[in-house]
Amino acid sequence: MSRTTIFRIYSMSKPITSAAAMLLCEEGRLRLADPVSRYLPEFKDARVMVTRPDGNYDWCRPGVK
Repeated sequence: MSRTTIFRIYSMSKPITSAAAMLLCEEGRLRLADPVSRYLPEFKDARVMVTRPDGNYDWCRPGVK
């Protein structure tokens, strides 16, 4: 193995991220009920894609709980 060896982890980042989030929850440094914008301010005005009745998509709706 060299310093430039590439490891193909594919979708393994999801369980790794989940495990890290659970450790942070146990330590009290992360609350799953908090909005994402508390930790990532860039997501404060996040919008979600919504399917309209006519089957088209609407990108202009703000995210709601």
